[in-house]
Amino acid sequence: MQTQWYGDKRDLVKWATLVHLCIEHKLRTIIQVRFLTDGEVSHKLSFDDFRHEFPMVVWNHFRDLHPIKRLRRRAGLAIRIIPGPFRHGQRNAYIETVCRSIQEASSPG
Repeated sequence: MQTQWYGDKRDLVKWATLVHLCIEHKLRTIIQVRFLTDGEVSHKLSFDDFRHEFPMVVWNHFRDLHPIKRLRRRAGLAIRIIPGPFRHGQRNAYIETVCRSIQEASSPG
């Protein structure tokens, strides 16, 4: 996932589907596996044929991946987020973290 695509209309459909499936099948946990990479992002704003610094406060507000946590309470679900950025060179370690999270979520208790 690249942060510039988080929160777009596809995410609305994806999360609506996940919440619907949880309600329909009486599931309680969603594990968010982001595969989030550090993509290069241009923080420049262009108008009037000039490039200006992009206000980082605006960028950070609209690209923050953590507000999904608010959905936990509102939907009455546990949403576990796989932490940290994904690094291609550490793929196996990331997948192991995902597998552990799935095992923990499936364990009774």
